[in-house]
Amino acid sequence: MNKVHRPNIRKFNPGLFQTDREVISQFVVRQVEFNTVLEIVRENLDSPSCQHTLVIAPRGRGKTMLLARLAAECRTNEKYSRRIVPVRLMEECYEIFTLADFWLEALNGLAKEITASDPETSLELKKAHAEFKSRWRERDIAYSARAAVLDTAERLDKHLVLMVENLQSLVDDVDDDFGWGLRHALQTEPRLTLVATATSRFRALGDVEHAFFELFRPIHLDPLDSKSCHRLWHELGGGKRSETEIEPVRILTGGSPRLIAIIASFASHFSLDRLLDELVDLIDSHTEYFRGHLDGMPKTERRVYLALADLWQPSTTGEVAARASLGIRTVSTMLGRLADRGAVLVDGTGGKREYSAAEGLYCIYYKLRRDQGAAQIVRDLIRFMRLVFTEHEQKEVLGTLHLKSPMHHALRHGVRLAIADQPDIADLIPRELLTDDGLPRPTETGGTSAIDGVETAFKELDFEKVVQLADEFLEDQKDPSGPDEELIALRMLVRKAQALQKSTDFQAAAETCRVAVRRFSKNSDPEIQSHVAIARIVKFASEVKEGNSEAANETFREFRDQFPAEASVPMRFVAQEMLRAALNLLDASQSEEAMRIFDEFISRFPPSDYPVIAAIYILKAFTHRQAGLLEDAISTCNQTIAQFKDDLETVARMSVAYALMIKADTSARLGRSVDAIESCEKMAACLKRDPKIVRPDDFAFAMSVKVSELIRTERYAEAIAACDEVFTHFGADANNSVRSRVASALSNKAVALLHMEKYPDAIAACDVVEREFGTETADSFHVAVSTALCGKADAQILSFKFEEAIGTCEALNRRFGSSDNPHVLWKVIGASVLQASALADTGRTNSALRKCDDIEGILSRRHVQRQNFVLRRLSWVRLKAYTVLENHAFEKIALHSALSKYDLNDDDDVQELLHFTVDAIAGGTPERCFLEVFADDQNRSERLAPILVALKRRVDQTVRAPVEIVAIADGIQKIIEDRRNEILERKLNSIDSLRQNDVATSRISPASSAT
Repeated sequence: MNKVHRPNIRKFNPGLFQTDREVISQFVVRQVEFNTVLEIVRENLDSPSCQHTLVIAPRGRGKTMLLARLAAECRTNEKYSRRIVPVRLMEECYEIFTLADFWLEALNGLAKEITASDPETSLELKKAHAEFKSRWRERDIAYSARAAVLDTAERLDKHLVLMVENLQSLVDDVDDDFGWGLRHALQTEPRLTLVATATSRFRALGDVEHAFFELFRPIHLDPLDSKSCHRLWHELGGGKRSETEIEPVRILTGGSPRLIAIIASFASHFSLDRLLDELVDLIDSHTEYFRGHLDGMPKTERRVYLALADLWQPSTTGEVAARASLGIRTVSTMLGRLADRGAVLVDGTGGKREYSAAEGLYCIYYKLRRDQGAAQIVRDLIRFMRLVFTEHEQKEVLGTLHLKSPMHHALRHGVRLAIADQPDIADLIPRELLTDDGLPRPTETGGTSAIDGVETAFKELDFEKVVQLADEFLEDQKDPSGPDEELIALRMLVRKAQALQKSTDFQAAAETCRVAVRRFSKNSDPEIQSHVAIARIVKFASEVKEGNSEAANETFREFRDQFPAEASVPMRFVAQEMLRAALNLLDASQSEEAMRIFDEFISRFPPSDYPVIAAIYILKAFTHRQAGLLEDAISTCNQTIAQFKDDLETVARMSVAYALMIKADTSARLGRSVDAIESCEKMAACLKRDPKIVRPDDFAFAMSVKVSELIRTERYAEAIAACDEVFTHFGADANNSVRSRVASALSNKAVALLHMEKYPDAIAACDVVEREFGTETADSFHVAVSTALCGKADAQILSFKFEEAIGTCEALNRRFGSSDNPHVLWKVIGASVLQASALADTGRTNSALRKCDDIEGILSRRHVQRQNFVLRRLSWVRLKAYTVLENHAFEKIALHSALSKYDLNDDDDVQELLHFTVDAIAGGTPERCFLEVFADDQNRSERLAPILVALKRRVDQTVRAPVEIVAIADGIQKIIEDRRNEILERKLNSIDSLRQNDVATSRISPASSAT
């Protein structure tokens, strides 16, 4: 299945193998601190004495990202790149023990930085670095390396910004001469600025006898507030959430950007099995990070902190002491130290103080590592969901628990533990989990401990251990006797196959399933048969991923033959495994095979027992659309709507709404505007009945489709009303998770006003978009803002405000000219064409022609959609410029160029050609130019007969043509005259407006003016 590409988010090494553009786009918080550091660097450029900066914050607060952003700005902003070279030293400066080591690292970093811009100098520096390293015993190496760095700065005429991380560790490791030697260089060399980071204010900073005393301006990175967390969460792709919904995440992570990045990578899922898998993945992937945080604490502090984590709630000193088995006085001292470092939060005063871990994610890490039983994990996970998700989302997730887990008994026990902890969640739990339902239970035999060991290893993602334990058990139990031992042996084989599949050993997984099926397919016990069915599904998915389509087809046929829809086998486990296999195949881009499972699920399981079938229809429709099977996607959406439109189940109502949304978008792609608009309106009606069944951003998306299709069908007044509805519904508040959709709606409103020729209103709407959303950094906002700016320039040109239009186009190009987003680039190109046209309109023909050449250069270097369309526009601009210059020969060349790019079999092309011909004639291009060009191409003359007749009649040539063509030609003549009169009227209005402004200005008294 196709996936939208998002740049990699670096949680621990920002900037590593990332482009400057990626770093800049991902830097969505810490703008104030960044601007402060940048201002200090800027002031240092022309100062004889430089100010140096120390960014102070605990791990994970964004220090490295701030330096990466500073380096990116120095490289990409021409204002700085001409004067600055950023030199980043390695974050862990383990090799720096002396001043010589420091300058050698700086020399090495400088050589790497200028490799692309000045390869010769870079090579010289690398050779010098190697030479100095070989002479490490000499006493003057520090001086020589420093001189090489400064000489290079002098030769390049650049200011060096040295970036050093973890300065507190560096100070502890270096010799006594290091600090004073570095201070001397920083205070005497005007070409050096040091921007350093530290995890805390270390003692040297406040020691009057230390070299670093008052050397730095400290900048502290505080925990992120809710607004910043919301912006970061959105950029990280953690799912659409309002600022209110992000508040638990801020609390959970203590406002740490790194922890927010970690949790955002898995917290957007809304099925319990995915959440559980992702949470275990999180712990598995970042165990060393969490462990390092704890290992860095002294033993007694760590004991107190873990007691607080285990309590996982605000606790008194006495409660912590009891849990830690330590004296209250000792615990009080340790809590004070932890609070001073920001690891613990304190609420209240005196004896009423309560303490809690500042970063709740460590509590989850500790609880999941400590309580490894399935029931405890489920209990803790439900508590975790109550922190992060809304009540509606909890109901949706918890409502599918009975379908989602292969460990139903553990789930039942887990939710009962959760209810014991928090009785108020009982109403959220499906009754099936609170009562017996006849599902298979784990068999109580001597093999229980063995299967439990395998299940535990599987949950811990230790797949190698799963295979080992399963093999050991199966070796000891080669000939199981009795149904209980047979069931355990079969479960061992299935779990082994799943572990091999997870380890991507698909051939071994399929072979293991083959053994399971061969040994147990003849056993008629229903519980045995349910696991045989699972084995066949695992085998099928493994063979698909292995690329063995013939074997996979045979396996699926055998599954259907052995387990027909009416089979009396307990199928809940099988259903769960089928869904898991389908989703895994989708992730592996095996959409056809996943679709087979979806279809089998739909045919096998009745919606009355499995409401999730409604959601499967949506997965089918989405998969069809992603694969480009648009008709199939619409067909599946229609099936969903027809089957579930009267269903009262929440999942059914949600599925109908999403089916309407997918149908609307797909219909729009097929050019079926009426169907798209109708689907959007039906979706809105669903939301009026039940506002909670669709996420706000999905509703906003559907509205944006509706607006686009209304504009496409020229229903501009309705489009404007729809845009106003979006703005009224969501507003432009920064707290709203659909701001980009609001921005898009407002920019589309401007487009509709432009089509209605309400140019002042269009300009005002564009100004609103720029004012409300111009500072946003996400691509979706860039599309809306660039659209608004381009529309504003168009409206200004149509209002004959050419100078304002040129300024708007230049502003758009400055801001978005280097964008990689194709939609934004399209607006940049469009604005550039408008600018060229405005330059021609104001008589700056040479500038207009140069601008056309520049645009063609961009088209040759970058992939731009609809290039032929742009080239046609440029030909018309050139025609306008040559008309002003009265250069008849070049007029003909430009017109030939324009006409050659039109497909006269395409109605849209002919309509555009007519439009520009009318504009050109009304704007002053001589009719004879067109007549001569048409005469050069007899075929085109015949295809454009009405235009040709109209032009001949305008110059009083005698024309013989069918009456119908003459009638059309008369209509074209009228259009030309109307257009010419319109242009004249607007020019006069523009002149009157300028005169009124001049009169108003002249009335200002000298005193007022001076004031």
